[in-house]
Amino acid sequence: MKIQVEIRNVYGTETVYPVCRHAQFLAAMAGTKTFTPEKMRLILANGYEVEAVSSAIGRIVGLGAR
Repeated sequence: MKIQVEIRNVYGTETVYPVCRHAQFLAAMAGTKTFTPEKMRLILANGYEVEAVSSAIGRIVGLGAR
């Protein structure tokens, strides 16, 4: 299964945010709003494919703000 995430730079740190419903479910199960490098390794080790998407256009026009 493929999940979609967005990588944002937050105060100089690359932070991984879930985008799709399945990624949001995994984050909720982990009890976090973002994925740490350790959580990303676990997700990949369990057969998930990860696609990094950008919602910069959505943020600019006010559609993808979270």
